[in-house]
Amino acid sequence: MKRQINRRDFLKLTGLGVSAATLAACAPQATPAPVTTEKPAVTEAPAEEIAGELNVWSWADNPFLRDTAAAFSLKYPKVTFKWTTMSWQDTHQKLAVALAAGSGAPDVVSIDGAQMQNFVDIGGLLDITKDLQPFVKDFPPYKIREVSNAQGNMFAVPWDIGTLSLFYRKDVFEKYEITPPTTWADYISIGHKLMKDGIAMFPFSLTTPNPQDFAIFQKLLWQAGGSYFDQATGAVILDNDAGIKAVNQYAELIFADISLEVQPFTPAMYGAWKDGKVVTDIGAAWMGHVFVDNIKEGEGSFGQWRVADQLPAFEPGGTPTGNQGGSNVAATAQTKYPAAAAAYCLFTCATVEGQSMMGAKGTFPGFLPALQDPRTADATAPVYGDQKFNQPFINLTPKVPTAYWRDKAFPQADVIVNAGLANIATKKWTPEEGIKNIANNIRTATLRA
Repeated sequence: MKRQINRRDFLKLTGLGVSAATLAACAPQATPAPVTTEKPAVTEAPAEEIAGELNVWSWADNPFLRDTAAAFSLKYPKVTFKWTTMSWQDTHQKLAVALAAGSGAPDVVSIDGAQMQNFVDIGGLLDITKDLQPFVKDFPPYKIREVSNAQGNMFAVPWDIGTLSLFYRKDVFEKYEITPPTTWADYISIGHKLMKDGIAMFPFSLTTPNPQDFAIFQKLLWQAGGSYFDQATGAVILDNDAGIKAVNQYAELIFADISLEVQPFTPAMYGAWKDGKVVTDIGAAWMGHVFVDNIKEGEGSFGQWRVADQLPAFEPGGTPTGNQGGSNVAATAQTKYPAAAAAYCLFTCATVEGQSMMGAKGTFPGFLPALQDPRTADATAPVYGDQKFNQPFINLTPKVPTAYWRDKAFPQADVIVNAGLANIATKKWTPEEGIKNIANNIRTATLRA
């Protein structure tokens, strides 16, 4: 039964802040069996009877929902679209306001994986369990869990995932006779060699660290098999062995003097890519389109970027990847056109046709059959020379660790994590002191063990 949104829930949602969790997602776990429902699938009406004007909300740098609309309309000609584009933060905040008010929500909305359990817990999304059930096996199990409640009911369709590897400058590596590193120790060693000539490995602002800088820790934590919370019990486990391992590696990287003092995801960072001042990116698969969008023909480094076969591991032969980012697409319970809204979510996210449009442009599909479609598997872009840039991520996706879990308290906890990481970056706390302080602060704030 759908419950009302109370003041505490509302404040929890409308207090969203831009954080490293903006780009994070949760890790593969066993998928709970969806509960039996007597309600028919909302998409069971014949295609020619499904109609309506769908208002779709999504953030500004995600054009892929629009890309699927033309193909969708060929199958459902009576469905039209109204697009509302806004920032990541506004998308979630305005959705929270509309759900609290009981009116004003869109028909369809994209929801970041870091926020998904908040909306699942509070309610206001259309239950599409029966519609999505036939496709459960076609997504990484962690993505199904991400859109499900404790009883296994599903409230969104997984959209994209963020398998990790290393982007690097092929020409610079060849000039210095180096190969992509397979461990973080090798990565730092290469960085020391290149920094002698003023070439940095990654951007990081030690003077004014921000949430995008802290995303490095999130990647390392996932790769190490860590998590903020235990999924089964809800207990805070950030300061366990995996968390300590991740925070120590984070400190080694940021204090190794191999980074450029520049804010990530800014024109200054893109300029550093072009000028050869930064020559790697510890990146998720969706970074593929960021390079395409920001390095154009005729600009420096065009055609020279490549994707390595793996992310540097903690030790030789160790886990070669993790995950960062990944979103979902949901219909809201306020929609006047539930069949059309659910059909559009499923077409966009649970068909090869819908998902391959993303894969061809450098945003990585969560629908596993789309990874084998030539439009995704064989995709090339001139910024990567002749490399099929999705292939390393396809190979690494089955190796993503499985412990990372973001429950409804994750956004609240992430603010605490970022504040603690800033204290580590500015050397107010040692890494191991910091991770224990952070974990204890989360326990206090969330009333968890």
